[in-house]
Amino acid sequence: MRRTSALARPALFAAVLGTAAAVLLPGSAAAAPDLRARSWYLESLHLAAAERIATGRGVTVAVLDSGVNEIPELSGRVLPGYDPGGGDGRRDRTGHGTSMAALIAGAGGSGDRLLGVAPRATILPVYAFGQPLPVPSATIVRLVHHAIDHGSRVVTMSFAAPDATPASAGWKRDPVSYADAHRAVLVAASGNRTEGMTRMGRPADVPGVVAVTGLARDGGAWSGSVTGAAAAVAAPAEALSFPTGIPGKETGTASGTSGAAALVSGELALIMAKYPGISSADAINRLVRTARDLGARGRDPVYGFGAADAAAALTRDVPKAGGNPLRTASPSAGSDSVVPGVSTVVLLAGVLVAAVLVAALVLIILVVRARRRRGPGDGGGGGGGGPGGPPPYGPGPGPTGYGDPPQQPPVPAQPARVPVGQSSGPPRSP
Repeated sequence: MRRTSALARPALFAAVLGTAAAVLLPGSAAAAPDLRARSWYLESLHLAAAERIATGRGVTVAVLDSGVNEIPELSGRVLPGYDPGGGDGRRDRTGHGTSMAALIAGAGGSGDRLLGVAPRATILPVYAFGQPLPVPSATIVRLVHHAIDHGSRVVTMSFAAPDATPASAGWKRDPVSYADAHRAVLVAASGNRTEGMTRMGRPADVPGVVAVTGLARDGGAWSGSVTGAAAAVAAPAEALSFPTGIPGKETGTASGTSGAAALVSGELALIMAKYPGISSADAINRLVRTARDLGARGRDPVYGFGAADAAAALTRDVPKAGGNPLRTASPSAGSDSVVPGVSTVVLLAGVLVAAVLVAALVLIILVVRARRRRGPGDGGGGGGGGPGGPPPYGPGPGPTGYGDPPQQPPVPAQPARVPVGQSSGPPRSP
């Protein structure tokens, strides 16, 4: 498994977990760094305008990571979570989970306190990084269920692992179906080329998960980001600064798609705070349709639908989605089509109908010519010796198998929701 940013002991994590190419910059009590001045992503995501509209209040974001320390930026907003080794997830030994939580929901307040995307959202820490590595697929499924059962509307997974199972694998369908049924959205980092990854691994490659690629400070693609057809949106990934809550290493700066995924999770929290009853499909649809198109027109493997734009996501008119737009081939950015791939289907249908009409016309011409050659006395007609009637004119019923689009996989029955802060028991160990 690759944790997609560099924290704590860079050499160790580069060797064992595969971190992003980055340099940890430890802070000190004597000269606290100005985290706000380093937070270039604030402008990239148009957060000043967005946070005048929504702050994430009332939305819980689960951070499936290394735990979350209760730093000043998150004071009073880190819920008791889950740690299989004991405790409630509010202890982070590496700082990775804490940095992700701060990017999502840091409250800021001064130059040395990070301002996150959704500064009033609540964080649910769910410990996911442990031995052995990588995190098994079955464990990912159980932890996603646990997070959603405890009130999370957004589930952030800032890690990536190689995976060769097909998109139709049951474990890949289950967490997205469960999230869709509970109005939750799953977000994952695409991974980093700087650590040897060349293609998206799990869970970013799961159809329906919001796979986030990285942007550089100049607004273009971050060269260290893994890209691929599953890309949904791109967000800042280069040289992000953050608090860690680790004594002696209170702050750090790193590059990686971990941070990009956290920022997008914060934007989704803003969307859900502005539109409390929104479905997961409509929340994702609003995220991708309001992204700033970059690169090739429409969706592409580098930027997905484009650069995430929090202000646009909260203000633009967006049509309702017919389903999770990332579970099947998706429409081009800016298209008015709601159902993915509709333009392709319509074009194919038109070609088929035209082909049938041409075939019918040719058949009629051949029949008429043959009867003229035979003359009126050759018979072959209907009753009373008259000429037979022409075949029915038109395309007929259409080609075999050309019917309605396939239905989405069945959604499992919804279990009773567990109130936030009340445990339903830890997930079963893998």
